[in-house]
Amino acid sequence: MNDALKDILVKTDSLLIGYSGRVSKPLLPPVSFSAGRGEMIAVAGRNGSGKSTLLKTLAGILKPLGGTIYIDGKDMTKFKRTELALKTGFVATGDVKVPGMKVSELVKLGRYPHTSWTGTLDDHDYSRVEYAIESTGLRNLCERYVEELSDGERQRAMIGRVVAQDTPLIILDEPTAFLDIKSRYEITDLLRRLAEEEGRTVIFSTHDLQSVFGICGRMLLLTEKEVAEGAPEDLALNGTLNLLFDDPGLKFNPEDATVSFLRQMTGTVQVTGAEGAVRLWTCRTVQRTGFHPVSTEAPLRIEIRDGSQERKWICRNKENSEEVILENLYDTGKWLGEQKKQHDRSSQRLNFL
Repeated sequence: MNDALKDILVKTDSLLIGYSGRVSKPLLPPVSFSAGRGEMIAVAGRNGSGKSTLLKTLAGILKPLGGTIYIDGKDMTKFKRTELALKTGFVATGDVKVPGMKVSELVKLGRYPHTSWTGTLDDHDYSRVEYAIESTGLRNLCERYVEELSDGERQRAMIGRVVAQDTPLIILDEPTAFLDIKSRYEITDLLRRLAEEEGRTVIFSTHDLQSVFGICGRMLLLTEKEVAEGAPEDLALNGTLNLLFDDPGLKFNPEDATVSFLRQMTGTVQVTGAEGAVRLWTCRTVQRTGFHPVSTEAPLRIEIRDGSQERKWICRNKENSEEVILENLYDTGKWLGEQKKQHDRSSQRLNFL
């Protein structure tokens, strides 16, 4: 094999995806990309864009409508099912029907592609099962039946199974969709470690842009007209990420990696005083209530006093000389909301006149 191709695990050549039927219509333009060993690639797109179909096709569950998928330089269609199970592990999203099976038994299923026809697990198999249980936080769930689990617990168990499968390629369809916030970050970090420390290639779909920016070196963005590819940071800087929203009321802000609602702002609020996190969240409160935070003079002013013993927000309206001292951003937001109502009422009276 050419030295330049040794580190390539997955490669597609003009891949067309979709469902076969009386009329087969590709969901996307031809997809050609490669994934190296140890890479972590996020697949993003709006609902119905073809994310799940692409991942199922890469995993060998669906047949492509055209083009070729190569795994380790070999045409995927040339693999036997048992051979492919040693190369690719897949975790789907949605309900899993496995009645009467405990979590520990489900994780053990991941080892069966590595066993003989008897399905007997040896010491190495059990060590990998233990690793999968520990790394996915399943220890307290081992004796529970899968059918009794919550959606998030069941998703975690399915990820445990594919970790035990020990394949060089792991494909996951929205792996954190049903997880709570803590579990979402734990599983995302586990996937990062599988890529960085064990050299696994991880390809997963997600709607969580923050996770993508935190761990992924590459991103595939699916739209009706194209499949954009590149580092998430590049796609943010060149404006491609805004294709995810295609909504006049939403916009991705490349300056702070956030998605904002585009709304009619009432005016400006001068924010002075403390810096750092307190100022950041104060400015967020100002924006949420319909104002632009600025550092220059404005009719409304918020002075932050962040002392070692207490924190205060001094809110002033220069037009009516109103001044209030508040102790939290909830009350600060309510005060700003009242200022906005007063402004809107005044504007309506002027328009009427």
